[in-house]
Amino acid sequence: MLQTSDGRHLLVSRGFAQRPAGQDFPQAAPAPPTGTVTIVGHVRRDEQGDATATTPAQGAIRLINSAAIGSTLPFPVLEGYLGVLEISPADPAGLVQVQPPELNEGNHLSYAIQWFTFSGMAALGLVLMIRSDLKAKQRAAPAPVRKEAP
Repeated sequence: MLQTSDGRHLLVSRGFAQRPAGQDFPQAAPAPPTGTVTIVGHVRRDEQGDATATTPAQGAIRLINSAAIGSTLPFPVLEGYLGVLEISPADPAGLVQVQPPELNEGNHLSYAIQWFTFSGMAALGLVLMIRSDLKAKQRAAPAPVRKEAP
């Protein structure tokens, strides 16, 4: 939870905790940093799902929904939440922030070449099939009958 300088409250997704040995998930969320912090992140809209996923139960939730979480708090919460990319000073809890994907060509160029090649092969195959059908019709056509003049 982040309390802004104007007194409003905003939910903050600080990242993921490492899985403790022998447990499926941590028993308690690490304490947030205290004092003044600066956060750079993505403003996200509330996640949607059934009530069992958005309503806090035993201190855990599966989806972040400010309305559902705010109903359990004694103060109003802004709609949506903030997904942290950078936090200063660093979060001592050691949470792993969700990083945006790399903005590079990756394997997209090879996929594009592959699909253009498939499209070209399909077009060539269509032309060859039409040509083959036309030749077959020409061979199957009866020969013209010639009439001799008397």
